[in-house]
Amino acid sequence: MAACAAPPPPPPPPVPVAPPKLVVIPPRPSAPYGASDNVVIPSVGADGLRHTLLVDAVDAQLVWNLRAAYNVAALNCTAPRFVDIADNYRAFLKTHAKTLNNANRGVDGVFQARYGKDFVRKRETYMTQVYNYFAYPPTLPNFCESALVMSRESAQIQTKDLPAFSYRSFAQFTRVYEDFYRAYEKYRADLADWEAKYGAGQNSSRSIGAEAGAARPGVGTN
Repeated sequence: MAACAAPPPPPPPPVPVAPPKLVVIPPRPSAPYGASDNVVIPSVGADGLRHTLLVDAVDAQLVWNLRAAYNVAALNCTAPRFVDIADNYRAFLKTHAKTLNNANRGVDGVFQARYGKDFVRKRETYMTQVYNYFAYPPTLPNFCESALVMSRESAQIQTKDLPAFSYRSFAQFTRVYEDFYRAYEKYRADLADWEAKYGAGQNSSRSIGAEAGAARPGVGTN
């Protein structure tokens, strides 16, 4: 009788298990223009402006800072297509020598009135910031493009028009840095979104001093 018993039913088939969902993690956003990930960007004030060296320079500082920008361009914009900058800079110094000397003395007066006996050190610190601002590596390529346009226009400027020309030129340079600021703000927003979705919550941004000891766009003017 036992030999005639029905065999036991087969075990039920295993319940299919769905494979884990593949999550494609996009690359971590990187800072624009080859900048570091901890640049301090100046905020927009109530007047709608970012108060930087370009915006806050007035009177004699405008003319003298334009000379500084021109100097940076002549030394750093060395690609063949920028060859006109150095030639135009030499002509600029010769044509406007008297006005530039007056601007230099005017800047001394501004700093002496503001800082008294310590004005020389304060002015030297300020001018270091000015030169480093224009020479900031991430924005230097676009600065050179703008400086090339400025240098060609400068060849046609009469001395009496130099202050107005300085103001117009800084408006052109401001666009270079504003483009950088906006691109960097977008990068920070993209990075925050990426870290919220895929990161471990670490925050890589921090307020620091000037990179490698140099002032950057956004550095104060005092």
